[in-house]
Amino acid sequence: MNNNPWYVTTHHWDDDCHDCADVKFFPSAKAATDYATEQRDKFIASYESDNYGVEILSGTSNAAYRETYFEVDVYYPGSDALAACEEYKIGEVHVSV
Repeated sequence: MNNNPWYVTTHHWDDDCHDCADVKFFPSAKAATDYATEQRDKFIASYESDNYGVEILSGTSNAAYRETYFEVDVYYPGSDALAACEEYKIGEVHVSV
């Protein structure tokens, strides 16, 4: 059984000049996926409540890096101008001994 930890990287950008990234580690794929999903849902809710348009690109997978990737793009109300974006990558940490 593989006991490698899992990670979630989050990259946030918005038009208020916020551009930041962080990484968190988890004991399992489920814990990492649950965390990323919760963060994604909070991000979406914060913009949908102000009538921004939200587009979700999810389920993309990169087999070479063994990552799952999803992105949320937020558009100004009634516009196609990007207001904010969050990207999440979920993957397994591979430890070489």
